[in-house]
Amino acid sequence: MPGIPDPSHPAWDEFHQFLEPGEVPDNGPAADAELRKVGIDPTAVHDRVLIAVRRAKAKAELAAAKEKAAAVQTRIRAVPSSVSQLSRERIKQLIAERCDELTQRAYFRKLDESSSDADLKAIIDDLDCLKDIAGGQTDGEKPS
Repeated sequence: MPGIPDPSHPAWDEFHQFLEPGEVPDNGPAADAELRKVGIDPTAVHDRVLIAVRRAKAKAELAAAKEKAAAVQTRIRAVPSSVSQLSRERIKQLIAERCDELTQRAYFRKLDESSSDADLKAIIDDLDCLKDIAGGQTDGEKPS
């Protein structure tokens, strides 16, 4: 650009020191005059550069946070749902272990009619409640 001193000019050293974050240093009237002579307002440039640095830092932090969130979501998706992993055969075993014959018929019918993970979860929750109600009985003992 015409009118801007070459990079070895001492005004650039002053300008780079001026760009350091923190308080605006007093670059001396000679450096400020030299910058103003070529059309550079040191205070305005300092403020704009600091804003640009802060924006770049914030964008980098946001990008890192998005990457971290994506990695966490990937790990969460990799963990199978306990309901979807629990097969219907295993649920049938639980029904047989925890229920008397009449209750078994009701749950087998409910299991046959279930079509979603939510339905299966409801059955599992019911079986867990039955286990809690039965008290200290072990799996395999049916309530009387």
